[in-house]
Amino acid sequence: MEKRGTTGDKLFNSLTELTSTGIIIYQDNKLVYFNKAAQNIMSSPGGGLRIGMEIWEIVHPDHRTRAREFALRRQRGEKVPSRYEVKVLCEDGTEKWIDFAAGLISWKGKTAVLGTAVDITSRKKYEQELYSSREKYKMLVENLNEIIYTLDKRAVITYVSPNIRALSGYTADEVKGRSFIDFVHPDDKGERLQQFIKVLSGNIEPSEYRFLKKNGEYVWIRTRGRPLIKGSEVVGVQGVLTDITDLKEYQQELLRSKEKAEAAEKAKSAFLANISHEIRTPLNAILGFSEILLDQADDQNQEKLLRLISSGGKHLLSLIEDILDLSRIEAGRFDIQPHPASIRAIMDEVNMIYFEKAESKGVHFYMNISDNVPETVYIDESRLKQVILNLVDNAVKFTSQGSVNIEVSFFYQNNKKGDLAISVKDTGIGVPEGDYGTIFRPFHQQSNQLNREYEGTGLGLPISSRLANLMGGNITMESKTGEGSVFTISIPDIPVINNHYQSKKPGIERYKEKFGSSTAMVADDSPASLELLCHLLENAGMDVVRAENAKMAFELLDKERPSIIFIDIMMPDIDGFQVAARIRENPILENTPLIAYTALSDDQIPGDKRVLFDDILHKPVSGAALFSILEKHVRGDEATEYAAETVFEPQANPGEFAGKVGDITSERTGELAELVSLLENEYLPVWKVLKDQLVLFRIKEFASRLGELGREKRFSILVYYSDRLNKDIEDLDIDSLKDGLLLFPVLLDFLKKHLASFG
Repeated sequence: MEKRGTTGDKLFNSLTELTSTGIIIYQDNKLVYFNKAAQNIMSSPGGGLRIGMEIWEIVHPDHRTRAREFALRRQRGEKVPSRYEVKVLCEDGTEKWIDFAAGLISWKGKTAVLGTAVDITSRKKYEQELYSSREKYKMLVENLNEIIYTLDKRAVITYVSPNIRALSGYTADEVKGRSFIDFVHPDDKGERLQQFIKVLSGNIEPSEYRFLKKNGEYVWIRTRGRPLIKGSEVVGVQGVLTDITDLKEYQQELLRSKEKAEAAEKAKSAFLANISHEIRTPLNAILGFSEILLDQADDQNQEKLLRLISSGGKHLLSLIEDILDLSRIEAGRFDIQPHPASIRAIMDEVNMIYFEKAESKGVHFYMNISDNVPETVYIDESRLKQVILNLVDNAVKFTSQGSVNIEVSFFYQNNKKGDLAISVKDTGIGVPEGDYGTIFRPFHQQSNQLNREYEGTGLGLPISSRLANLMGGNITMESKTGEGSVFTISIPDIPVINNHYQSKKPGIERYKEKFGSSTAMVADDSPASLELLCHLLENAGMDVVRAENAKMAFELLDKERPSIIFIDIMMPDIDGFQVAARIRENPILENTPLIAYTALSDDQIPGDKRVLFDDILHKPVSGAALFSILEKHVRGDEATEYAAETVFEPQANPGEFAGKVGDITSERTGELAELVSLLENEYLPVWKVLKDQLVLFRIKEFASRLGELGREKRFSILVYYSDRLNKDIEDLDIDSLKDGLLLFPVLLDFLKKHLASFG
């Protein structure tokens, strides 16, 4: 053993060299003994500590003052800590923490200090890191906007971060140990307890409730919690709270603003509906009787005056239509209703309207329809026609010499759909470059026509552009002042229908021949509108029964059995909807076609009321629109031929539903009975209307309602049937759709038989 100072006690040396604890002895603050462990702890092995060195040399400068103070006090016999932690400076410049314990001994007959040293550097480093981590956590917790909390399984608060005070006025100590339910608004307590139980079970969905402040007020908070787990046991809940009072107030303000906007929109819609009705009704009489008088006029001067009346009335009607269309589009209440239509038929009508008008101005009118344009496509015919007519009307109006050229092209993506492009090119006044950005804005007229040389409201192009957008397309413009313009309508992804649609335009004599044995009833409180429609129906050879109000209509229907009934919607006392509902309840009349005769637009008629009618005849009425409805709904003397054209048999059979009955069990007899009653009383009447009309968007509404009913009531057979109809509509498989539609009574009978089998 290496000797560390002079001692005769070999046993002492042996024992001190065997221990891992550093041992030093110093007298008069000078080192007189140290063992090997002390050498290793306080310096590099083999050097560093020296006999006779000042003890302060190994103490870190930051701790020397305190070490000297302890030494002096010990020498004076004062009480000092026998154990403390001190930082030492090793020979190689590294710093270490020592757990140092000291006591007085006798060494060579003189008083000395015996010290033990244990290296605690690693522990001190860990403590420092832990302290730093805790400080960071504390700072984070105290400065978070969110409040951290823990609850035990009884919902008692076991911890809450100090920033609870900023939210509630309570200190953390005031809150801890109390049930969090104590701080929940009475109206929210039941829901919060349920949420607490869910969180214990693992549901971590956030929830919102009102929290009681110390001053008695409530704040809105959002909480997110998760189970608190120790080992494998759930011992409570931990989570965070966020003050959302400002957000709630903002949401309430938004809600109030929304309600005000909806009320204003409702008032606006009511105003537009009323003004539309009040203006259209007299216009209906003006235009209708002008048309009748023109047919009867012999005097050229009278004919000229009648044409001026008719022209002014049509211009006013056009203005009303434009304003109403723009209002509905901007309110998001304008629906596109595609159906099978002929592009060529639309363009023939455009050509018929504008060819003579253009040529009379000395402007050549050309139209070229590409050979590959399909005969029939699936599109909203009336809206496409409206857009084309607006563009062609502008081209003819603003062109005084030269030509108007219309090009119609179709670019197939495959044999089922393609892209339609219609360009209208003119050699008119053109659009100034400064107006490019505003030409599609409502009520804007280009700067070179402010002298009112050209009539118009500036609504045609904005409405056309928006309609094109609603159909999935757009309108582009190329123009140069003084040279002309090119407006192009592009509508992509238009479905092509293989079976062709052919429109019939029979003459008045054919109508008389066809409808001569039929009777029509007209119920309208407006004498002018009543007289006009009756006159047109009589011209078609029909017998007409007139009712000036709803009461008279009911009285006449007790005696008459008309082939078709026209009902004004906005009659006083009993409106047209109530009349239609009463008629539908009459088993003798339930299949008689009911036509809404109205100045309202389609979107102003509620959907649940619309199904009461088979069709709509809009005021002002035209002969073409009336005869189109008669062709569709009155069979007359051609009933046999008509039926042969429209009757078809389903190709499927009830076995199609056999695999869809897994959820139809005897335990659900009551639910099945309720479903059968609902289908029979509410859905079957709608189906009876749909099966003859084959209007795709209405069939889609019917199918969607059935699907929602099936999911709500948990009857998968309805979901299956709904999906079948929707797929046929998406694929435009008209034949399959007809078969599927006729399966509805088969499905109803199938369910009835199952219900009977449970009896």
